[in-house]
Amino acid sequence: MLHADFDDGDPSGVAAGPISFGASMAVTSAGPSGDARAVCWLHGEVDISTAPALVHELGLLVTLGVHEIVLDVGAVTFFDVADVNLLAEVQRQLGSAGILTVRQATPMIARMLRLCDMGHLLDPAGVNADHAVADARDRKPLALVGSR
Repeated sequence: MLHADFDDGDPSGVAAGPISFGASMAVTSAGPSGDARAVCWLHGEVDISTAPALVHELGLLVTLGVHEIVLDVGAVTFFDVADVNLLAEVQRQLGSAGILTVRQATPMIARMLRLCDMGHLLDPAGVNADHAVADARDRKPLALVGSR
């Protein structure tokens, strides 16, 4: 368990345990009911080879009574449909009373979640601003087939 002054917005200096697929996780007690909250900082590539381990680890947290899971994806360099399925599975495990939030999403991750009807998982604070600037600069206009 972490102290009450735990800053879940900054993983630096947190005595969080590494988990098997390139992520760090911290769990803290929050609220008068004692509901546990887990914050997981993902980094690197999260793909079909790493998603099953992540689902397993997050499922263990749910089994232990965690009702709110926050996935910080600000340092993720690859995210695909396997990860959308991963989020759907974790959301299913949490049930209707649980909360799953994706924060610091790049515009690509945010777009993918919205296209897959999972935009409700995005942190209301928005997408990672550093990535948004780069994404807007690299975006090209869409050309319609058959247009002149």
